[in-house]
Amino acid sequence: MTKLSITLRDKDGEFTVTQEHVSGQKLLDYWDMAVEIEKNADKMSISDVYKKRINFIAGLFDSSKVT
Repeated sequence: MTKLSITLRDKDGEFTVTQEHVSGQKLLDYWDMAVEIEKNADKMSISDVYKKRINFIAGLFDSSKVT
């Protein structure tokens, strides 16, 4: 089974966080977010879109190191 990993950097250097399982609900949540962004594109700044996407990605991981 493929695992989801992300490599991050903090004051101590780079580290990798691996998530063993991501639920299928997260895929549905992604599509809901994509539709929301598309529908509200004229009302959202680029910064808002990136923050929404970053928060979604962070939410895929259980580790408190991913924020």
